[in-house]
Amino acid sequence: VEATKLALDHPGERDGHTLTSFDGRLILFGGIHEITHEKNDISIYYKGHWRTVNEDSCEQEPQTEEQ
Repeated sequence: VEATKLALDHPGERDGHTLTSFDGRLILFGGIHEITHEKNDISIYYKGHWRTVNEDSCEQEPQTEEQ
């Protein structure tokens, strides 16, 4: 049961993000999820727990075909 809780209590999967440490915390910013969705959220890892400071506010653009 604890492993299930841990799996849900972290920022989502992403590439191209920024991760830095400051004052004993890890700070995660942005990245790209599934190639097409750029993220601009901020999460902080401290004392074994992730906390989201601000939610992702980037809206995913609908893909259109160029003619």
